[in-house]
Amino acid sequence: MKTFKLLFVLMCAMICTMTAKADSKKTYTAERLMTTFPRIDGKLDDAAWKQGEWQGGFVQNEPYNNSEPSQQTEFKILYDDDHIYVAIRAFDSAPDSIVQRVTRRDNMDGDMVGIGIDSYFDQRTAFLFLVNAAGVKIDIINTNDGQSQDFTWDPIWHVKTSLDDQGWNAEMQIPLSELRFAKNKEHTWGLQAVRIIYRKQEMSFWQHIPKDAPGFVHQFGLLTGIDGVQPKRLAEVSPYTVAQAETFQRQ
Repeated sequence: MKTFKLLFVLMCAMICTMTAKADSKKTYTAERLMTTFPRIDGKLDDAAWKQGEWQGGFVQNEPYNNSEPSQQTEFKILYDDDHIYVAIRAFDSAPDSIVQRVTRRDNMDGDMVGIGIDSYFDQRTAFLFLVNAAGVKIDIINTNDGQSQDFTWDPIWHVKTSLDDQGWNAEMQIPLSELRFAKNKEHTWGLQAVRIIYRKQEMSFWQHIPKDAPGFVHQFGLLTGIDGVQPKRLAEVSPYTVAQAETFQRQ
């Protein structure tokens, strides 16, 4: 009888712990666009951005785990039938110190912001869309719960950045065709937002992830509100030009 009671207490404790962990996950509810989509110029002054909720509350991962970040960050997510739109406001009390580095794509350098989306919702796979303050794209597929990264993935998406006296902004347009998700009427996806302040070597997450956390993607927060969209397998076209020159000997 004592053994049974002990097992019962342990099971109750495990259930309470699991519930507490689930409840601790943040949730962001995206809103469907009711106006025309925003012009992607990094300025966040379009009428579209009057919709939706700004959310912040980022927590440091580096260098001071589980501490308040030195600067505040907020983001907002909207969507339509074809795209997800992300606005990120990176406040900075010293805007002259924002590090802008013009580098090759996927070269992680300078101040950065971005989001990760687990649209499979398998808690092991995430599509990461990041940008540095100079507007350089970084896009990565994380697999195996973040243990593996694929930097060769180069989806077609649009992002612009801008600086002002309060910090800097990033504005993203991500085609749903670049994500993979189930054919459901309503969707719940994993969501993470990140900011890196280069001069302080500081990284903070919207959904806190401890330094010693086992894995990455399964600890994302939740993205809800994206309803009535369907998986798309569309061909994206990236414009380019080809130049050719011919020379002939003079006769």
